[in-house]
Amino acid sequence: MNRVCFFLLLSFVSFQNYTVASTREFRITQNGGSIDKQISQLLNVINGIPGSEPITIKVEEGYYSITNSIVIKDCRHPIELLGGEKKSTIISGSVRIEEWVPFTNGLWKCKIPNEYVGGYLPDQLFVNGKRAQRSRTPNTGVYYVNEVLQKESIYGIKLKKEEIESIPFITKNEKPIITLFRKWTSSKRYLSGVSVLDRTLTFGGKRFPSENNLVEGNGVIIENTIGAIDSPGEWCADGKGYIYYLPREGEMVMREEFRIPVVEKILLIENSNNICIKNIVFEHTTLHIPDLGLDDIQAGSISSAAVEVDNADNISFEDCEFRNISNYGLWFRYRCTYSSVKRTFFHNLGGGGVKIGSIYKSSDLKQLTRHILVENNIIHNYGQFLEGSVGIGLFNASNCKIIHNDIHYGNYTGISLGWVWGYGDSPSKKNEVAFNRISHVGDGRLYDLAGIYTLGRSEGTIVHHNVVSDISSGNQKEWGLYADEGTTGVLFEKNLVYNCTSGPFFQNYGSDNKVTNNIFAWGRDYQISYSSDKGEKPLIFSNNIIIMKTGDLMYGYAINTNMFYVRDNCYWSISSVFPKVGDIEIFKWIEQRESTSIFEDPNFRDPVNYDFRFKKSSVCKKIGFKKFNYKKAGVYGNRKWKKMALNPSRAIIGNYDKEGNVTENTACFGTRNCDGLSIGATEIQKW
Repeated sequence: MNRVCFFLLLSFVSFQNYTVASTREFRITQNGGSIDKQISQLLNVINGIPGSEPITIKVEEGYYSITNSIVIKDCRHPIELLGGEKKSTIISGSVRIEEWVPFTNGLWKCKIPNEYVGGYLPDQLFVNGKRAQRSRTPNTGVYYVNEVLQKESIYGIKLKKEEIESIPFITKNEKPIITLFRKWTSSKRYLSGVSVLDRTLTFGGKRFPSENNLVEGNGVIIENTIGAIDSPGEWCADGKGYIYYLPREGEMVMREEFRIPVVEKILLIENSNNICIKNIVFEHTTLHIPDLGLDDIQAGSISSAAVEVDNADNISFEDCEFRNISNYGLWFRYRCTYSSVKRTFFHNLGGGGVKIGSIYKSSDLKQLTRHILVENNIIHNYGQFLEGSVGIGLFNASNCKIIHNDIHYGNYTGISLGWVWGYGDSPSKKNEVAFNRISHVGDGRLYDLAGIYTLGRSEGTIVHHNVVSDISSGNQKEWGLYADEGTTGVLFEKNLVYNCTSGPFFQNYGSDNKVTNNIFAWGRDYQISYSSDKGEKPLIFSNNIIIMKTGDLMYGYAINTNMFYVRDNCYWSISSVFPKVGDIEIFKWIEQRESTSIFEDPNFRDPVNYDFRFKKSSVCKKIGFKKFNYKKAGVYGNRKWKKMALNPSRAIIGNYDKEGNVTENTACFGTRNCDGLSIGATEIQKW
């Protein structure tokens, strides 16, 4: 069977006779050749076996490096693809580079074989399993656009004098990258010119869309220049195919392991059903920047993923890990049904964790992705290359469940639902988002984001029992729960939301939504916002508890219209100044608009320190509030798994102790603080 290594663990007649056994097991080994070829050849054998009995493929523990995607296509048998115990089976889309020579100023350089990258710049470098930081200017924070210049496809931006002068000298062989942060997305273009005299940076590429154009005040960083390598562990690549690296203390370059990703998609599953993948680690993918640049759109919706599934039913991933990749982790894309991902750790992601469905609608609802379950997963440190990516994104998909996940430390939204703006027809209905714990979203470079974001007609969708906290980008337009344009028919119930810059809840415009029995606390600017009354049915806001210290209680044009129906709420402020709704003090507001509501201490145990349990229930009874156990949010399982959900993610290969503690401090991707705790006001709440 060529180079395929297999063992039949139950006896039956030889394969040439294709004898059917009740169960079959095959084994893939490290000395059997490339894993992508082993699996391809093995599938040819399996598809030649009569019947449709299940097949088990065991991938022995070890490190499998690939330069081509693994493809499972048109498979006739149910397959269980098993890795070794304790996630000891690692499939990496990277290659090792070894021919380093000294360069100058302590730097080393290495020629990259062109067949590995095809003329593109490598986007990541790993040294002994740790992600190295690509050189950047400034080292922290961003520059800000002072003025935008444009002539056809050539753009120019002006910076402050001291900013342009701080950019290192760039030689002709270098290929610097400029990253532009445009509201809710980012773009990466190749820098073509720097004029210190004119304070101008120039670059080409496609025109930016009018709704999210490049404007004054946008953030900018410049990466991938030799002159910006000013700290050990930094690197860059030039246009002639060389990588430059400044070793960390104690590193001996000729003895270390250097890897660059060369594969964009590690695994593709197409036109196949009943496949279960367990205990496999997927790491190291690349995402090249084309000559015209890389312009992402909202939520990283068109970005690729390390593992993509199309036209498939009953595909499951359990106890896997996705780490150190440039794109998204897993994508159930076109016409996927009754599939799931459970107890899987996504961390150090260039994109997001999981995507469900496509942004392209089909008139045939049978082609819609539906009935996808995303349960009990950890997603840490996402959006490190495609900064506008989300933790979990559901586009055109229905009847899906996103439950009991921990999502922390992202540049942009935690969970995003829907892909139709306004009241146009949307297939994204009857989805459930429940018992998720989302925190520390936003790092100051993007805005108009949320812990949980909804969009378009979503009848039957329920958002309940989630804990959302520390949604803050330091700007405006950052909410805990965000019902954007046209959100319709969504129930927001029994959620705990606190520490959000713009407030715990915002509805742009929508119809027939209900916000009930939630705890909203500590919004900085506002607590409740509702900006437009463009809807057929009012927003019902009832039986909620709102506690505040700063900002206004409510904000927005629609607050004072009949499209905002409020009743039976409890409001409270620990400030010495009574809150207002616009110019109306709270007592007058209650008298005029919601006579069944109260301004009274809800009797939480210690809300300042985020203990929202009740000391007594008298206030709950007055407004008909039903207590709920918010400590059930987040992942479940053994102690180690739950503890991992609370720890900041790091670029580590298996460095967690038996209790789930991080045992090694390593470099993180991009600019994020490794500890993550400076981003918001609290640590992830431990319960």
